[in-house]
Amino acid sequence: MLSCASKTEPDHLTVHAPSHFAGNLHVDTCVNGAPAADITVDQNGTGKTSLCPAVDHQVEIEVMEDQQHYKLVARDVRIRRTGDGLATSLEVQFHR
Repeated sequence: MLSCASKTEPDHLTVHAPSHFAGNLHVDTCVNGAPAADITVDQNGTGKTSLCPAVDHQVEIEVMEDQQHYKLVARDVRIRRTGDGLATSLEVQFHR
């Protein structure tokens, strides 16, 4: 039986995006040597993180753009995984 206390909080990732960015964010996960919680994506919305969310974890993303920031809730972030559950990337459609 599960209780509310057993639910894990989502992992958090801060993404710095180019000015006026809109579109697909694609972040490769579990990349050795990449930052874990605070990354920058290129003009195409592509980046890398060492964050490696467990099978039972979700991820919230906060997009920082100039002086504005936007929170993307976990249900909007798709975690792509291998057949054995290893996270390979995070994908989300970002619109202001």
